[in-house]
Amino acid sequence: MGGGDELEIYQAPGHSPDGICLRVGEILFIGDLLAAANPMVAGISGWHRENLIDTQQQVQWLLENLPIRFCYPGHGGILPVDKARDILRRLQHKTSRLGDVTEMNEERLFQITDYALEVIDEAEEVFSSIAGRLLYVAYQLEQLEEEDAACHCRQAMNMEQIDAGLMEFRKLCRLLDAGKIRRVEFAHAALGVVEKIKLLFDTRPLGAILPQSLINRGTSLLLDFIGIAHGCRNLEEFIPVDVNELIDQVVRTWRATPHLDASVMEDAEDYEKYLAALVIRIGHEPAADRPALYFTPLKNIPFVHIAAGRFSDTLLTFLDWIKQTGPPSIDMATSMDCSSPFVAIQPGGWGDFSPTPHETKRVHAFQRRFRLCGLILSVGKNGFRLTFAEDHQEDDQAGPLDGA
Repeated sequence: MGGGDELEIYQAPGHSPDGICLRVGEILFIGDLLAAANPMVAGISGWHRENLIDTQQQVQWLLENLPIRFCYPGHGGILPVDKARDILRRLQHKTSRLGDVTEMNEERLFQITDYALEVIDEAEEVFSSIAGRLLYVAYQLEQLEEEDAACHCRQAMNMEQIDAGLMEFRKLCRLLDAGKIRRVEFAHAALGVVEKIKLLFDTRPLGAILPQSLINRGTSLLLDFIGIAHGCRNLEEFIPVDVNELIDQVVRTWRATPHLDASVMEDAEDYEKYLAALVIRIGHEPAADRPALYFTPLKNIPFVHIAAGRFSDTLLTFLDWIKQTGPPSIDMATSMDCSSPFVAIQPGGWGDFSPTPHETKRVHAFQRRFRLCGLILSVGKNGFRLTFAEDHQEDDQAGPLDGA
């Protein structure tokens, strides 16, 4: 086998402490080494990041210095040595970026699958909203005989393939719910679908047409699921911020319209600028169609550690959801409870708020999203309260609808 009569055995821990590689002449058997940095493999019992990096480096040395022609991995086909070396180089970079990975145990597996079952409704809603807005802009441009611009809007997102991916995701959820596939099978398949959708969802052309908060919402949904599946969280985005200033920026965004009719006409002499302004004007909802938003800041609020950009996008989406209930106004205020700051959000004319099952489900989704920002959303009779979590690194599972 492999043109040799000797068997060389190398220790190769990382995927598991007892991992080995075997060489017979020009053949190297490398076991599960190439799969050891994959989602839901990284973090399994016995997995060790530093040992895996050492093993990757040592196997790379073997491939460069011994007369090896082929690698036989534990999963997949035979690899020529040059391809195996290239894959190992990329895996070394990937493994070095893993950082602390949450242990891959039964609890985390349930977290992945429960999150997937929860997020599918929201994902379908978000991508349907994006597609619907693009089609609306395209229709309006066609009415103005701007056929090329309308075609560009229709092609700004690969609607058919993303929709097919969401349908595949929904089918997997139904199979899991019916007990026809195991959770681990579902988690692997669902991650593959979400990563495929992420590749299809190119945000660059969308930014010239639609509100950035809507685009960011789609991106966050995909990245959050991928992050949970990988067992990794990006905590670097948590920064100390002046919450009054941050909410004031959200209020200004809520009240603003990117291009009023008059400002679009200012660019009438430059066709390209005029067309770009027109597309944004159609793609953004006029501020006049929104309820009045008032903000009362409490002075000398201490700085809080939150994911500032994510919070702004989530709060804008939350206000959009409240807007759909038809309040004449929305009041927001910062305040202090003992030594803890909080934000009160009260829609005008709500009275005693008794959420329907559908509204309860939406609030649960917003609880999860605000938790990822570092805040806890609770519900009272007359509105909502956002309190700042003392430890944003805790489990991100949304809690019940608490009284404020």
